Amino acid sequence: MRKLFLFFFILFFIQPNRNFAHRKIYRNSNIIYNYKSSQNNDDENSVQYLDDIYNYDVLHYEIHIDVTDTINESIIANVKISAVPTMSNFTVMFFDLDNSNLIIDSILYEGIIYSNYQMSMSNDVTWENSRVRCRFPESLTQMDTFFVNIFYHGKPYSDFNTWPFGGLAFHRHNETSIVETMSEPESAHYWWPCKDVPNDKATADIYVTTWASQIAATNGLLQRISGIPGNKTVHWWKVSYPITTYLIAITVTNYSLLNQSYTSLDGSKNMPIKNYVFPEKVSEAENDFSRVPEMLRAMALKFGEYPFINEKYGNAMVTYPGMEHQTISAMGSEYIDGMGNSEDWLVFTSFLTTGLVTRSDVQHGMIHG
Repeated sequence: MRKLFLFFFILFFIQPNRNFAHRKIYRNSNIIYNYKSSQNNDDENSVQYLDDIYNYDVLHYEIHIDVTDTINESIIANVKISAVPTMSNFTVMFFDLDNSNLIIDSILYEGIIYSNYQMSMSNDVTWENSRVRCRFPESLTQMDTFFVNIFYHGKPYSDFNTWPFGGLAFHRHNETSIVETMSEPESAHYWWPCKDVPNDKATADIYVTTWASQIAATNGLLQRISGIPGNKTVHWWKVSYPITTYLIAITVTNYSLLNQSYTSLDGSKNMPIKNYVFPEKVSEAENDFSRVPEMLRAMALKFGEYPFINEKYGNAMVTYPGMEHQTISAMGSEYIDGMGNSEDWLVFTSFLTTGLVTRSDVQHGMIHG
């Protein structure tokens, strides 16, 4: 049965020239705001992609997020965006952040002449339909790099069951708090400011502040865990492979960590495999994840080496069904039953759809997740 599933997955999802024009497209939503539509809801040609309104290329995201307020289910965060314009006379920047639940405290700009310039929230910044417009104090060219640091807080939108699904949620497992995110197809802006389109990848540093008893799992490689006052801990992760916004994910809870390793096909790399599992599911997970190194090797032989060999492969147990994030797949706890019936599909889709195939827009959703 598994072989049959994998055969049809490859046949249907990974054909490079497949025509997706017949696909239904999400329309008439001010939340999936990178698309607009005419009054004709049945005309798929009326949907127009609005990527050209940004006119810049993101180089790097530096994400700082504190998720310790589990009582109010609120976050305190800041995100520093490093980018270069793709046009001359660049004076206005657009980025995406949900304005129904989050509050921007301040925005700092750094460019050619200005450093730590605090934008006026009344004169320099407008915020409508989850799109933020910032007017710069100077004009930039394609040769210039600029930095915008957004400080914000609030209770993020979260709905993992009905459309538009995603966001950052404070859930529970076994009477224990868990923070988890879901950002596909363009839902990263529900919990962090970004250029929320799938066709602009960037590197990232992710700093997650948790309670000292918790573990934060996210993309990339763990650099350091630092204790700070208030019985809190900062987990610093570095993402060196460019990543799209909807694949950035964090989960935070009282995880138990199951360590494995995978040796590259040429024998030169010994990559860590990190499985973050609920303590009440350790025995089942030990059995279900036991063949992950073997699966990675089998797919590397078939499709080429694992695309993120210099970082890690990881699984993080969550309360929703799951999602194939780059280097840290979210795996629904309901599928970890100790019988080894479910882990193969997530390893397979994570290997292919976050590394070998990523989509350029929502219309390619059939290719990826």
